[in-house]
Amino acid sequence: MSRTTFLTHNQVQLALHHLRPGEGRSLLLLHGLGESSPERVPAWADAWPGPVHALDFTGHGASTVPAGGGYNAEILLADADAALAHLGEVTVVGRGLGAYVALMLAGARAAHVKGAVLCDGPGLAGGAIGPTSQSFVVLPPRERPPDPYALFEMSRDLRPPDYATLFVRLALEGSGLDEPIAVAAVVHPPWLKAVVEEMGVSRAPVDDALAAFARPEPRATAGAPVASVGPVHPVLVAALAFVAMEPFTALAHRFVMHGAGERLHRSHHRRPRPGESPRRWEANDVYPLVFASLVMLAMAVGFNVGGAEVLVPAAIGVTVYGAAYALVHDVYIHRRLGWFGDRTVPVLEQLAVAHRRHHDRSGAPYGMLLPVVAQRGRRGSRPSHEPLDA
Repeated sequence: MSRTTFLTHNQVQLALHHLRPGEGRSLLLLHGLGESSPERVPAWADAWPGPVHALDFTGHGASTVPAGGGYNAEILLADADAALAHLGEVTVVGRGLGAYVALMLAGARAAHVKGAVLCDGPGLAGGAIGPTSQSFVVLPPRERPPDPYALFEMSRDLRPPDYATLFVRLALEGSGLDEPIAVAAVVHPPWLKAVVEEMGVSRAPVDDALAAFARPEPRATAGAPVASVGPVHPVLVAALAFVAMEPFTALAHRFVMHGAGERLHRSHHRRPRPGESPRRWEANDVYPLVFASLVMLAMAVGFNVGGAEVLVPAAIGVTVYGAAYALVHDVYIHRRLGWFGDRTVPVLEQLAVAHRRHHDRSGAPYGMLLPVVAQRGRRGSRPSHEPLDA
């Protein structure tokens, strides 16, 4: 037999019915307009492993009926929020009006609502989807719920589709679930039709949806550290990516630019004409553009695909290496921007000497920031500000 706890919400006493005990996350049932909580667990919730609870909204069931009405969906959302504060983390099933409130609760308290199932029932459609004129009525009192004002006002409650979809996006961002909203309803009023078309919303019978929400969460909760990239690891990943780029660059230089892609790279080794200034653009520039595009793609995947977060610090490490490469190779050695004039920088000059050996012989070293050069190959090399022969 169920027991009832009364929660104080402003001047209203909300009836929270405990239908069945259990272990784990609670299931919270929200009824439709004019209804009250069920007296026992519905058959479709029999397989739910945790405790099952049901809330009577203000003006319904065993909850207080306030004088004079004043109902809207946000008032009932506050009712559900009071139940959530009492129960802790929940999965919510809403019927009719309760479906709309369940959607709002899933978005407004995304970190604490692990799934919301939206079902057919009274009050699902609500009222207009845009602003309308106000109506002021005085209704005769009623001794028992539901409150006539609740029936009148909630049947006219404004339900803009773009407002409803906002809660879907909040739930998707903060719940840690790939599909935090499940629609079991057959009837789709405009607001629900818009919800169904959103990313992160599934369509399934209520028992299948509950079975999915009862399983362990598929990915880490938003705001929690990602297992593969903790608070220290991104720096390490970026550093490893930076270091790994030197051998990768050497191999690409040797087997692509001096291999199948030599036709483009030949423009970089072309002998300059007497008095010719360093070229601003050359066919070889296709290579850095391709590499930069791949890095941007990897970063976009890392930001937008769950489980691929490690690509973000890796892409940052590759980007820093690319900037260092451009500074040493293009700006200092080949003087393509004219920043250094005839000046030499001793540390960079050592790299320039090694790179000139590559241009003189079209062979090793193929690396840039850590070139492997035999000692005998260093003698007789020219300063970096003199033109390359070929």
